[in-house]
Amino acid sequence: MDELKLLKLAELRSKIGAIPAKLLVTFLISGGLYWQFSFEKFMEDPGTNIFAFVVTYGIISYFWLCVKMTRNWLVGFGVAIILILVWVGSMDKMSEVFQVLIGGAICFGGPVIDVLTVIRYFVIRKQVFGIPGNAVEDEPGADWGQWQENRSQEGQQAGQAQESAPVFFADCKGQAGIKRRYRDLCRVYHPDNGNGSPEVFNRITEEYERLMAQYGQENA
Repeated sequence: MDELKLLKLAELRSKIGAIPAKLLVTFLISGGLYWQFSFEKFMEDPGTNIFAFVVTYGIISYFWLCVKMTRNWLVGFGVAIILILVWVGSMDKMSEVFQVLIGGAICFGGPVIDVLTVIRYFVIRKQVFGIPGNAVEDEPGADWGQWQENRSQEGQQAGQAQESAPVFFADCKGQAGIKRRYRDLCRVYHPDNGNGSPEVFNRITEEYERLMAQYGQENA
């Protein structure tokens, strides 16, 4: 459904937003260490320098992932370093294949995930913005905010029949599933977020409260 695709699109946009910063840090680190920001030195061995750039990007992505998971810079860096130390200290107990897999995940997992994220973003974006007769197709140049506003207006005009049917929570099972989905939606559409939308967030909250009230009546 379109609303859930919008959710996924916003989540992917949030992830893609970190890529330029990681690329900049990678450029500063790899450029300073391997080719001293000199194009001539870079061209002396471009293959090695590109490989070093990708590996550096992967390591930075690994640290960034730990920071995102812990939601704290100091804790995230600490966890990342501890995991690496545990991996290095356990090498003598691991098979060579397992060592290579873990090392490859640290060095190349980030670039692969980011490439797949970008591809997935454009695939979903094409599905959402390419629906015949939608606001974006009818109004060339309409941006993300305009698209969300148009979707909100469509939802308001749909009437009571649409309001009574779950939209954002249609595939959730039970109160626990609804609460988990609501937390995920709040992280994306809350007005305080960069990708937030007051109109969409109000629709989400209204549907959440209506469904939770229904569960309360059933359990009464």
